[in-house]
Amino acid sequence: RATPSESSVLLPSRGLRRLAPDGAGIPVSKKGRAAAARPKYIVALPGHLAPVAGGELGTIRKLDSPHPELDFGFEGKGILRLRGSLVHTRAKYLAMVPKDHQLLCDEEITSILLFSEARWLPADAPDGAPGQREL
Repeated sequence: RATPSESSVLLPSRGLRRLAPDGAGIPVSKKGRAAAARPKYIVALPGHLAPVAGGELGTIRKLDSPHPELDFGFEGKGILRLRGSLVHTRAKYLAMVPKDHQLLCDEEITSILLFSEARWLPADAPDGAPGQREL
């Protein structure tokens, strides 16, 4: 776990360091229009996500509402349900993807899914049952 003094320093990721190993600049290019057809979101989770393997992490429900939910299923144990808010920002963000020694940027992102509430749903308790716990 990082100490507070260590976490205030923002270091580039390993992928970015590989693009510019000698500290030189990295070319940034804009992707074509086809990538702009889908809405894109930044997802902010209340904790550190460290998946063990690839595959499906969870399911987003109620995305068309102002308070979407993200369910992480734990087989045989229960579901961790995160409830959040859809935030439309004034600032605009760019998603950048490293590819062929350059950064490709998508269209701007103006929506953030901010998950702030967590609830544990045991496998043996139905929805709305007293076995649910706020975390």
